[in-house]
Amino acid sequence: MLLMDEPLSALDTQTKRDILPYFERLVEEADVPIIYVTHAPAEVERLADRVVFLREGRIDRVETLKHTLSRSDSPLFHDDGVVSVIKGQLGQKEHGLTSFYVGQDCFWLSTPIYSDSVGKSQRLRILAKDIGIALTKPENTSLLNVLPVTVQRIDPAREGHVLLGLQLSEGQNLFAEITAWSRDRLDLRKGLVVYAMIKTVALAE
Repeated sequence: MLLMDEPLSALDTQTKRDILPYFERLVEEADVPIIYVTHAPAEVERLADRVVFLREGRIDRVETLKHTLSRSDSPLFHDDGVVSVIKGQLGQKEHGLTSFYVGQDCFWLSTPIYSDSVGKSQRLRILAKDIGIALTKPENTSLLNVLPVTVQRIDPAREGHVLLGLQLSEGQNLFAEITAWSRDRLDLRKGLVVYAMIKTVALAE
């Protein structure tokens, strides 16, 4: 068993970005359990498979990362609001952008990648507040990441807003935060198929 106790806590942001890929390789290739202790949600989102939450020195909850990110009250959601972490594979670079496949769905990233990264598993980080909703597929838009999703649930969020629990065609979860007025205007309800218009997509860092 390997214990890593806040290994990046004293490092600057760029150094963390440089080191995290090595940790990802360690997670993928090591044939031993790894306990990674951190207070940084972004590191959990990028590296974890299971999450153990502590409260007053005792284990409070043990969950898979997928389950942790599927509930709107997750302790991971603080600084940037609610976040979705989507697993997929990096594709080829086209038109100056990098493709990222989640089943049959394709996201487009402006993030540069190395050629040997094509086909490798990676995680996307998408803020709920960066997603808009349309009832029909929009045409003639500058937004490249427009994907069909199914409304799974609608939860109250901050004042005047609601949080939509959406599901991609491949089955992964996606959150979108919109105004309560938009929910009412679009008559959104559970089971409805809509289009998620994603403003910003980035690899988890």
